[in-house]
Amino acid sequence: MRLLIIKKVKSILFTCLFLALFGCAPSGTIMEVVPVSETEPVLDDDDAADDSVVLSSMDGRRIWIVGTNKRRGLVWYDIQGKELGRLEVGRLNNVDAVRIGDTNRFNLAAGNRTDLTIDLFEADLDEGLIKPSGQLTLSLDDAYGLCALDSTIAIGDKSGNVQLWSWAEQSIIREIEFESSTEGCVFDSQNNHLFVGEEEKGIWRVELSSGEKFLFDDIDLGNLSADVEGLDIYESKDRRVLLASSQGDDTFVAYDIETGKVLSKFRVGESLDGKTDEVTHTDGISILSKAVRNFPEGLLVVQDDDNVDQDGQQINQNFKVVDWENQGVIEKADV
Repeated sequence: MRLLIIKKVKSILFTCLFLALFGCAPSGTIMEVVPVSETEPVLDDDDAADDSVVLSSMDGRRIWIVGTNKRRGLVWYDIQGKELGRLEVGRLNNVDAVRIGDTNRFNLAAGNRTDLTIDLFEADLDEGLIKPSGQLTLSLDDAYGLCALDSTIAIGDKSGNVQLWSWAEQSIIREIEFESSTEGCVFDSQNNHLFVGEEEKGIWRVELSSGEKFLFDDIDLGNLSADVEGLDIYESKDRRVLLASSQGDDTFVAYDIETGKVLSKFRVGESLDGKTDEVTHTDGISILSKAVRNFPEGLLVVQDDDNVDQDGQQINQNFKVVDWENQGVIEKADV
């Protein structure tokens, strides 16, 4: 498995494919990869873009990036970054989606901070539409972090409370408490786990069968820098990888999901043609593991906080797209 275009190596100079074997990087090395495209900026300035989820048709020909503008609702783009549509339904923070059978339709869930609800939607790639399909009223003090499975939605607030909801029954299954604010989360359905990012503490692994929590990585160990933000999982035939956004140092940390070993730490720099700026202070991330058009190993989408245009002028936030396969020349460096 290979990842991305490695532009240069920081700290220790060497040449290797970032995820060719995972773990080829010496400890402490921060690598740099580059985006291949970016979305149009969201409509609102300041801190507006937050989280995303990637949808693809069954044949991989159509790809949507569905993002949240946490000032007004949902916005979705094609893979070149052109806006396709938007729904202004309130201050949506995090979003996730699950495919409906073997179709090009998806169920979406997003936390609505205006209405204090989980907002439900249906996306149809064939029709080119996303439409609301319901709301679940929350007893939390905020609708902050969210992730979803076919059967379950997890949502948390800034007080450390996380609720698991049954999608079908539209009722609470379990409540899990943390000591402080949580946001990023992702289900590991293969192992029946939920990974939760406690922003100032680290990453927790929750046993869904019992609700028992285990600290997967502690910020004090130095791999992560607060806040811990987006979490998602990359899956290939060889390895399953948990990826985390380390907001405090503008990096991303890749872990072997089974052992917890840190496999790599990287930044997303500016594109090779200089048209797309580097990624900073990332909130949400989303991964598509399957092979799709022009992305035989899948892709990664990351939110960019400090977005600038080609003239170096500050513009509204957006989302950057990174290829999970190396498609460029690796810069060689002498050891």
